[in-house]
Amino acid sequence: MIWLGIILGVFASMTGTIGKQLLRFSELQKENGSTFVSTAALSGGLALNVAVGPLVDMGSYAFAPQVVIAPLGGLDVVWNTLIAPCTLGEKLTPTLLVGVVLIAAGATGTSFFGHHDDQEYTLQVIEDTFVRPGVGIYLGFLALWAAFNILVLQPRSAASEGEPWAPGDKIRGLSLGMTAGSISGNMFCVKAFVELVETSIRRKDAGIWAHWIPYVLLLGAVFFALSNVFFLQKAMREYEALFMGAVFEGTLIISACISGFVVFADGENLKWWQLLLYWLMLIGMVVGILLVAVGVDRSLPEEPLRGDEDKSLPTHTTSGLSLPISSTSTASTAGVSPNTPLRPRSHSVDSPFSGSIRLDIVERTLSVKRMSRHEGDNIRESVPEMTTIGSPIDAAASSR
Repeated sequence: MIWLGIILGVFASMTGTIGKQLLRFSELQKENGSTFVSTAALSGGLALNVAVGPLVDMGSYAFAPQVVIAPLGGLDVVWNTLIAPCTLGEKLTPTLLVGVVLIAAGATGTSFFGHHDDQEYTLQVIEDTFVRPGVGIYLGFLALWAAFNILVLQPRSAASEGEPWAPGDKIRGLSLGMTAGSISGNMFCVKAFVELVETSIRRKDAGIWAHWIPYVLLLGAVFFALSNVFFLQKAMREYEALFMGAVFEGTLIISACISGFVVFADGENLKWWQLLLYWLMLIGMVVGILLVAVGVDRSLPEEPLRGDEDKSLPTHTTSGLSLPISSTSTASTAGVSPNTPLRPRSHSVDSPFSGSIRLDIVERTLSVKRMSRHEGDNIRESVPEMTTIGSPIDAAASSR
């Protein structure tokens, strides 16, 4: 039944992709003033990441070992890369594509070379597995890692020293994504709890639920599933979906594989060459995460804020449409003044399903020239007063 677990794992990665993109789209719509759409997208994203995804994951872990299922989360990066340019208007770069390929290849390779023999987990086996010093040491290191990110890296600001705090710092983004992934990747509570449920049903043994372990495992599963959403929501609101999706899923996979080796000792029955290839795949995924982190394109021209165009420019008005007059040819390529306030290009997204509408591309198509302040000053000197061209009806009325 290992293939059923793999199929469920693939489906879980798809729901995770849609959920994270909805979180990102919610922020874009909020900034555009669409409160209702933003709230609906936020609710859908949280539902997929908190309820649907974990439930499907629970089903997949019931049929296959943790070190086999966990790397399939890397497919989230593949789905994200395929659809984010259409749904969120984000652009792919060669570096980003190489990183995504490395993550996807690592996810596939770890599934092949990982531990494939899933033993029967009785209540006694689960108790012997979890009540060990190694598990306590692992949880201690996990707590220290989370504290370091929360207290040291995440308070970083993108603004210069002395200026008010501002989001956008890349290291802060990496920290948010890695913290969420590190927490979410600890699927050992889910794995153990699902195994106990399966054993209880198969053996018709209700005595399992008289023990304290199933309830501790359930609380742990809920904690890991919910606590990572706090960091993930922040990350998806502040950073690109391609960047954050890769960082989150890559860290999740690494965390899940390490916890699987530590808690369930999934590497004991692997040969040396299997272990070598398995960890090489994980290292490849780390390299892929780094490439994705530096490969997101932020160099595209950004559209001006509505209402913030250079209001000092002389304009012709035709049927209520104001256009700036340029001394150069009207066939000139569209430009944007360096003094014009810019806003992120993500604001140009109107729908997560119909693609991205970029005003700067429309302007280039129409060959509408935006002038700089210097050009506007020159024209004001040569044109003493603005000329208003009205409609034919206005012209006839003025002639009377």
